Amino acid sequence: GEKFNDPIHTRCLELICMITRFPGNNATLARRDGVIETLIRCAKSKSDEDRNWSMLSLQNLTSEASNKIPMAETSVLKQLRISALRCDNTSEQIAALSALVNISTEPGTIVPLSSTPNVVATLITIAHSSESSKEVCDLACGCLTNMGLWIQNLASTGTVPDGMPNVPLPTHTSSGWRRWENTE
Repeated sequence: GEKFNDPIHTRCLELICMITRFPGNNATLARRDGVIETLIRCAKSKSDEDRNWSMLSLQNLTSEASNKIPMAETSVLKQLRISALRCDNTSEQIAALSALVNISTEPGTIVPLSSTPNVVATLITIAHSSESSKEVCDLACGCLTNMGLWIQNLASTGTVPDGMPNVPLPTHTSSGWRRWENTE
């Protein structure tokens, strides 16, 4: 059975985290059955230390380029969002935000990042909170900036219909009721 109250449990999480510090281990480790699920489960622990080791491990795993898209799944993003809100545990919060920044550097993750409930709202809240440290604010803003860049790139590669001007994005123009008037 799982013994979350056993001190050996915490030392095992610490060991996993130390193994993830070596980049050559991360692609293989993230694909091992149960590793990510275990880290997510332990990130919900009542123990600050267990949550911290889990978040640090996830941060390290998301630094591997080949792990970014597979780790941009709802269960991981939801837990990173929850941990990013833990302002009472700065280390856990910074590791969670760093993992989100790592994931956001891959354009293929924009859809899961933007569609997982409350991820964007959480990042905005953290970025504008007077309780956020400069480092926490910078990480939240960095993730939002990466996401904004990928969204703008997606928008700018859209097809422009024949006869329409190909205007660089963003145009920063608004439209109102005159949009429907016959202007010919």
